[in-house]
Amino acid sequence: LLESRGSGPRLYRNTVIFLAADATKQPLLEDTIRRYLAWSSILAERESLNLTSQQANQAQNQKTSEESRIAAQLSEVFQWLLVPVQHETSQPVTLEPVRLGGGTDRLAVRAGKKLRSNGQLETAIAGTMVRRQMDRIPLWRDDHVAVRQLVEDFASYCYLPRLASPSVLLSGIADGLR
Repeated sequence: LLESRGSGPRLYRNTVIFLAADATKQPLLEDTIRRYLAWSSILAERESLNLTSQQANQAQNQKTSEESRIAAQLSEVFQWLLVPVQHETSQPVTLEPVRLGGGTDRLAVRAGKKLRSNGQLETAIAGTMVRRQMDRIPLWRDDHVAVRQLVEDFASYCYLPRLASPSVLLSGIADGLR
């Protein structure tokens, strides 16, 4: 998943985080989805099944109930983040499991909050940190580097800090120029 995207290579590997299901809770969600699909099928075939309006209403209520259960169970089941990590340029990229925890926010919002609190997603970066990363790797091309190239480097290499957006890097560069 980190090496390719479809039939081509994955270019921005440092922008990918995986959301994974907890294996012990996944079967419960699968059963709920099966029931939802069964009630959906019954409703779709109500004419051929010769359902009365009362039976159709009952099937609709069951389908709605299962749909609500699915929404509630998704947060419980998908509670792991697999974060690509590479501490040094010479080390391989590994997937670090991070428990997402509960909450009422959508999964993507909770994932972002968790990554920020763990220091695995930067929403701000100081100019001195940008320069330190450029010198440490080194990211210089001769005695300069284009800003666009830096944006691509930070998005591509898992040994660099993971940035929430390119604007984080641009603000860091502006900070360094001040």
